Amino acid sequence: MLSDFEDKYLKLYRELKVQQWSNYFEEGDHDLNIIDERIYKLVSEYTNKIEALDSEGMITNLIIAKDKVDKDPNVSKLRNYIDNLENYNVNISKEVKEDNYKYQLVMANKMKKDVLKLMEIRNHLAMENGYDSYIDLVFKTNGINS
Repeated sequence: MLSDFEDKYLKLYRELKVQQWSNYFEEGDHDLNIIDERIYKLVSEYTNKIEALDSEGMITNLIIAKDKVDKDPNVSKLRNYIDNLENYNVNISKEVKEDNYKYQLVMANKMKKDVLKLMEIRNHLAMENGYDSYIDLVFKTNGINS
């Protein structure tokens, strides 16, 4: 079961990275929510099914736990929306765009509501999955004691 999950997961993960690269550096137009949803379905299918008998099984379960939150459709859609700066880059004067400091402040203010909502959703999902918070999930899935 573990090797089956690994094969499927790594194939999807690689596909996601290729699409991200294309979008960010090659003017691609891939809908990353589609691949995120496929990863979410895969990790949901394997939740609580892989025994943590060795380090490989333990690490796999940590990946599954983190992706149950990060690839959740609500998280994915909002995170991918936030990542696309064109969603916030409207009605900004040329003067502001030319001043990097002012531009970053304006963009931060435009993005603030969505970033806070993303934090709220991640925290809720992490707690639903047995963690104290999203930060607790991130620390534990990265081997850091919180």
